[in-house]
Amino acid sequence: MTITGFMGQPKSEDFHIVKPMIKMGRRRKRVTAVVVEELPHVIVVPGLSEVLRDLSSKGFQIAKSKESLNITPESVLVMKITDHIEQLQGLDPHLEDESELHKLWDLDSIGIDATIPIPDDSVSYQAYLDTVKYEDGQYWIKLPWRMNKADLPNNYYKALGQMYSLIKEQKRKGQIEAYQKVFDEHARLGFIEEVPMTNPTDQCHYLPHHGVLKDSETTPLRIDFNSSSKSSSHAPSLNDCLMTGPTMTKKLYDVLLKFRINKYAYTADISKAFLRVGLQEEDRDYTRFVWLSDPNDETSPIKTYRFKSVLFGATSSPFLLQATIDYHLKTSDSPLKEVLASNFYVDNFQGTASEEWELINIYKEANKQLKVANMPLRQWTTNNPNLQCLIKEDFQDYIPPKKTSVLGLHWNTDTDTLSLKPTRFNY
Repeated sequence: MTITGFMGQPKSEDFHIVKPMIKMGRRRKRVTAVVVEELPHVIVVPGLSEVLRDLSSKGFQIAKSKESLNITPESVLVMKITDHIEQLQGLDPHLEDESELHKLWDLDSIGIDATIPIPDDSVSYQAYLDTVKYEDGQYWIKLPWRMNKADLPNNYYKALGQMYSLIKEQKRKGQIEAYQKVFDEHARLGFIEEVPMTNPTDQCHYLPHHGVLKDSETTPLRIDFNSSSKSSSHAPSLNDCLMTGPTMTKKLYDVLLKFRINKYAYTADISKAFLRVGLQEEDRDYTRFVWLSDPNDETSPIKTYRFKSVLFGATSSPFLLQATIDYHLKTSDSPLKEVLASNFYVDNFQGTASEEWELINIYKEANKQLKVANMPLRQWTTNNPNLQCLIKEDFQDYIPPKKTSVLGLHWNTDTDTLSLKPTRFNY
């Protein structure tokens, strides 16, 4: 067996391939790691200098890197089991027969505890609770600023230059009409608004953007805004100026295990979830972007827009979305508010019920409560025939699919089975 990324084989047969998530401050990095008893001679470790320094300081032995070898596009990390790792794990000597390799890559075992809040977390959450408000049928929030927003550069000319390059690329790909359609829809739904003045000002920030094609019937083209864009190497980006906020998302394996507890299951998701959380007036000018009034004519006037909602791509957006859903449900008068709140994973809503009446009650109450927050649920699926009929009545242009995706797994609602399509590795 050949492990991708090695020049030669580890001498020992005792190795294990894992994919840990390394958290470093506000950044997270998914890597492929091979845990071995003895290190190989050479290992490719592209783009992981910070991770390597951090882990080396904690006593891990790491293989020598040679980045000139282009063996695999993935970042591959090789680590040797040491006494220091065992000490970090705090292993019970009576549990020696358990697999240490599986325990090894718990984040806690390398001194990175995802449950320990960083100082900004409590500040950003309290600021959220102090400033969130409900008006005109939806919630409005402020951005959790880490530093004075006046220090954020304008970034206008960089955004402008990238817009012209983008338009040429979109024309070449035949996607310019689809791109324009997304902006038209966002304006119609009140997610963005046009700014009358088009000249750059100091108290604002402009974001470059680009299109991402998706294999999705509901959103075939998504426009991503680059909140990490900098006007220069020494200037901060929007993301640099924002706090990430505490992680409020449930653990994925808990959600998936819970999904199989009872007889009947259901899934749905919030339509355009991030854009359903409104952005208060005072922060909108820091989410500006530019577009041509006629993208087919490069000489047409430039239009300036800004977001009226939370934008996908800002480092604080996952926290702001989850906090808003949680706040809305827990402050509601719904008898099922605890059940509803516990069944969200970001914008995905899934759960189970042991009785049909309970299942239908959850379906009706979830639609009712999320509509109040201007977060309509869509794409309902279930393995219960009677609820399938009810879904067809309530969503007349929609037929619940027989096969759907549940947080990365494939669910066949007819056979009520979950399956996983494995990733092919190059051995």
